[in-house]
Amino acid sequence: MFSTKYLRKVKVAPLIISHDQKTKGKDPRDTYGYGLQVWDNTIYGHAGDMDGFASFYTFYPDRDYGFVLLTSSGEDWMMPLVGRLHGLLGE
Repeated sequence: MFSTKYLRKVKVAPLIISHDQKTKGKDPRDTYGYGLQVWDNTIYGHAGDMDGFASFYTFYPDRDYGFVLLTSSGEDWMMPLVGRLHGLLGE
């Protein structure tokens, strides 16, 4: 468990990483990140897509909003929906 390792000062993977620190898989299109990722303009988030499901979390602390998407379909339609939600909530 992360908290136990942290308290024992065991080296663990960071829970917050920048977008360019993601560990790459064998396929350059595949990435895997631990915990929260920090994108431009202090955006915190995490996304995942595997074997028929997808999730996306994002939070804009400066704008005081965020959202979570969970789906049982890992299709390509999710990221366009994320863009539309950012447009609706961020303006």
